[in-house]
Amino acid sequence: MSHNESRNESPFPKEGVTDCLKAIQDYRGQQISKWEAVLQIANAIKSVTTSMDGGQWASAGGTYLTMLNEHDKLLV
Repeated sequence: MSHNESRNESPFPKEGVTDCLKAIQDYRGQQISKWEAVLQIANAIKSVTTSMDGGQWASAGGTYLTMLNEHDKLLV
């Protein structure tokens, strides 16, 4: 693998991103509760990030939690 290839690889696989974004969309569309969205996000991250440490895991999760909270702010 070249130096550029390794720099362009995300530590979070695309399938995990897709699952997390779907949970956010479902929450925004009122198809699931915020708690269900959080659980789906946590499960998606956990299932695809066995090589990430706790800090990376928390950072990935925090990104999606921020998206949920930003949506909530738009509602008030």
